Amino acid sequence: AAYPDAEREKARQYWNQEARREGLRAELLERKAVEHVLARAKVNIKRISIEEAQAKDEEERA
Repeated sequence: AAYPDAEREKARQYWNQEARREGLRAELLERKAVEHVLARAKVNIKRISIEEAQAKDEEERA
């Protein structure tokens, strides 16, 4: 289907906008994934430091 130039330009702009939207969506998902991993790492670090503190307590009591 041969588009007149104006139609072709409109279609091209639409696809460019869609591509940009998809790019932003992917970037956002990536950022959320990174934040999720970092949050879990923080929780693990806290848990480890609590466990270390408890172990130290038990050593001092023994």
